[in-house]
Order: sequence, then structure tokens, then C-alpha cells
Amino acid sequence: MASTLNAFELLQQAGGLPSGNKTKKKKTKKPAAAKEADEAPVVQEQTTVDAEVAPEATAVPILEKSARTFKTGSDRIKLWKDWIRQATDRSAKAVKYKAANGSVISFRELLLRSRALEITVESCVTSPLTTEQTHNLQQLVSTFIPRVDAAALASSIARLAELLAEDSQSFDTTGAAQRAVHNVIGTLKNRDEAEPVAKPVSLQDRLAGIEREASKQQGFLASVEKLVADPSKARTAGQGSGISKQHVDSARELVKLYGQKFDLLQPDSAAAAKSSSGSEPSQATIKALEELKGVISNHLQDARSVEDSVKGAAKSKEAQRAQAVASLRREEAVLAQQASDISSQVRALESQLAQLRGQAAEVEDKRVRLQQRQAAALEALGATTGRKMSGLSAQHYHEELAATQQLLALVDPSRAAAPSDQLAAAQDEHGNTAAAYMASVRNLLQMSSSSLSDVPGKVLFCRQRISQAEKLSSLGGLGKEKSAKTLSESEKLLADTMRHCEEVVAGAHAALEGMRRRFPAFSPEQQAELSQAAYEIEDMMSHIKGQHELASGAVR
Repeated sequence: MASTLNAFELLQQAGGLPSGNKTKKKKTKKPAAAKEADEAPVVQEQTTVDAEVAPEATAVPILEKSARTFKTGSDRIKLWKDWIRQATDRSAKAVKYKAANGSVISFRELLLRSRALEITVESCVTSPLTTEQTHNLQQLVSTFIPRVDAAALASSIARLAELLAEDSQSFDTTGAAQRAVHNVIGTLKNRDEAEPVAKPVSLQDRLAGIEREASKQQGFLASVEKLVADPSKARTAGQGSGISKQHVDSARELVKLYGQKFDLLQPDSAAAAKSSSGSEPSQATIKALEELKGVISNHLQDARSVEDSVKGAAKSKEAQRAQAVASLRREEAVLAQQASDISSQVRALESQLAQLRGQAAEVEDKRVRLQQRQAAALEALGATTGRKMSGLSAQHYHEELAATQQLLALVDPSRAAAPSDQLAAAQDEHGNTAAAYMASVRNLLQMSSSSLSDVPGKVLFCRQRISQAEKLSSLGGLGKEKSAKTLSESEKLLADTMRHCEEVVAGAHAALEGMRRRFPAFSPEQQAELSQAAYEIEDMMSHIKGQHELASGAVR
């Protein structure tokens, strides 16, 4: 194992470096006068071996392959210890590596340039870590990413792995967790050591900032509130609906702000907030962590539904099977999309062919392992006939969300969850947030509907002008140039009108989906109070879809 793990020996086995001539020669007695002359070649031979430099292009694939190969148990621990040994080796015999630009880099820098650290750490979430393994993970992180709180990171990953081990049927959760951890490590290791670490922003400051921005948007929208309530006034004045694109954009922003405020007041979530200093984490990392939280939230809603409907009774075998299959299909779709995207990149970027093929093989390996786990899980479900089965509780998924939130806070401290006492005080102070959020969604859909009511008239106007311009153009003469300009302007106006129509419908649909996602998190009292508003919003969305179909038909 040791010879396989050593990067220098791996390179020699792969042909990336000469092996060097270290064969001992048989000693023979020589005169004392010749003894000093014989020592020089031995020193020169050692210097030649020490001067060998491994190319980065050869070493990186070997490191990543080692990380993919040694994913469990003692082999992975030996790999980590070997990496730590090489990274801390300051002797003259330590192997150096030649980067693509010709500079010489250390083993630590080489490992950080590869994806080996991400690959090996993401494998930790597939099975529980012992206390010793968690400590080894902490040592690995502190060696290669010294600015990170290694203990907190290792503890979060270990806790997540422990919870996922109990949730063996949630295939999509494990896959999303691997992607999230992979991106977290990539962000943390690439963070510039010279940049200051972002400081957490208090919950009260975040809420105050949202309130200030919401007040601005409400002030802008105040001028059209009467038009939204009674669109006939604007039409009587010859203003169409009186709702401009800016008004719809402002209403959409208000929905976003109140949605963020509501999320901030939930114990399992922290809405996006700008860091007070330092660099922002990559969008890919935030997206991966939000994806993981979304997957866990789906299972949390399922668990709540079961607990509410059967009052803690055992879940049927059929329900568990359906949930496991649905989970498998969601993760399969994500992995299939990943494989498709990577394959496209392989075709388009020939210069990165070797690296992308390695990523594709990694995803395919996950898919194979996923199928194996699925077969085993379904077989286990089939063997439980006649026995009571119960799903995981909502509390379990709350703990999974908490572990994910810890990872998010490590990547971006400004997203750290607020202390429980601070959160409770904020919830009491902002108890009307759910109602304000629902009102903003309703207002957006009303404005969207009013704005869309103008579209058929605009489409008809554009079509008439286009038809007139085409007729004039066919006649030729002096009006041909003018008709061509009219035709171009009318076609542009028609395209802009339909693009605005699509944006309005997409914004309304996004607001509706946000409402559907957040409504289960309302308190029972809030749900009872706002259920009628939810029904009305659903009806308004149906009307908006009808308006969109009417506008699309007018274009055809």
C-alpha cells in the first residue's frame, strides 16, 4: 500500500520519472589516497536524484485516481497520512513538481491544484466516520486548508454522514450531499489567503436591510395601487393597464425580499446575505448547498405529512417503496444530467479531454453504486412483508438541515444561522411576515395579470403595421424605404412585447412556486388565516396562463 500511495513512486511506475540508479556497488579495498576521489561520484549521483522534478500534468491524474480508488476504511486513512507526510516534508529529498508555466511547486500546491482533496472528502459522506477517522479528516483539512476551522468542518461532515447512514433509502440526499461537500472543499481551498474572512451579519441587521429595501419598493408601487385595484380607471384615461415593466419588476423584487425575510425567520434556513468583507463563495457552491437543503426539505415535508396523517403510525411498505423509487429517480436524473453535461464538454474541449473523462468516469461510478444500493434497498423492503415499518421522523431531517447549514456557514459566515434566543425574539417582532409575504405574491400576480391584458392589443397593433408595411414594400417606389423601416420597427416591438410577456409569466410562476414551498412552514394558525389567499393566488395563476395562451395565439 505504501509504495502505491507515494506520489514519487507512482510517477516512476507510470513512467513519468526515471527511477534513478541507486544500486549499491560491491565495496573493494582501495588505497587511502584514492578514497577521497571515490566520494565525489557518490555525492553527484545523489544530487542527480534530488534534482528530479515531476511534471504536474502527469502527477495530477495519478493523485485524483488514488483519491477515487481509496475511498473507504484503512486505505483512505493511509492515503491521507501519506499526503500529509509529503506536504510537510521539508528535506532536500522532497519531490518537486513542474507546473505548466515552468515554475516549480511543492506537493501541497500540487494537491490543491488537483481535485483529489474534493474527491476524497466527498467520499466521507457515504458512510459514517469513527472518532479516529474524523480526527484524521481534521488533520488532512488543517494541513492543506489551514485558514479553515478544520474541527468544525470535519465535525459537520461526520455528522452529515451519520445522519445519511440512517437515511439509506434517500438516494438523492446522498448524491446531493456529495456534490455539496465537493464544492465546499473546492471553494475553501481556492480562497485567497490574503483576503479577509467574511464576518457574520447579525439577524437583526439582515432583517433591517430587507425592510429598508422593501420600503423603497413599496413606495415606488404606491402610485399604481389604485390602478391594480381598479384597472378600468387607467383604461378610461387611455393608459392601457397603467402597469409598466418597471412596476412588475418592482413587485417581483418585493416578493423576493419578503421571501428572504420569511426564510431568515425559520430555524432550518438562512437567506442569502452579502458578506461584510472578504470574497463571496462561488455560485456553484451556494447552488449545490441549496440543492442539498432543497432535497432534505422535500423529505422533511414527506415526513411531516406522514406524521400528521397517521399520527406516528408505521408507514406502509408500499409507501416506503414508492418514496425510495422516487428518490432514486430524482438522483438518477441529476447524475444523468451531469454525465450529459460532462460528455458535451469532452466533445467541445479537446484540450481538457483527459481531465473531463476522469470526471465522467467518476459520475458513472456513482451511478453504478447508486443502482447497487437501490437493488439492495428494494430487496430489503421485499423481505419485510408482515412487519411494521416506519420512516424517519421530521426531527431527523431537521438535524440533516442543521448539519448542512453548518457547512454553508463555513463557506460563507454571513449565512450562519442565528442563535435560538435571537431568532425567537425576531419571530415575535416580525410575526406578520407570512401575511406580508402572501400579500406581495398576490400583488405581483395582480400586476402581472394587468400587464398581460395589454398584450393582445399590442400584438394586434404590430401585426397591422407589419401587414401595411409589407403591402407598401411590394408596391415599390418612394415608399419602399419607409415601409422597410416601419416593418423593422414593428417586428422589433412585437418581439419585445412577447419577450416581456414570457418574463411576466415566468416571474409569476416562480412566485407561485415559492409560495407553495413556504406555505407548509407557516404555523397552523397562519395556514388557517391565509389559506383563502393561497387559493386565490392559484386561481390568478390559472388566469395568467390563459392570458399567455391568448397572447401566443394572437401572434400565430
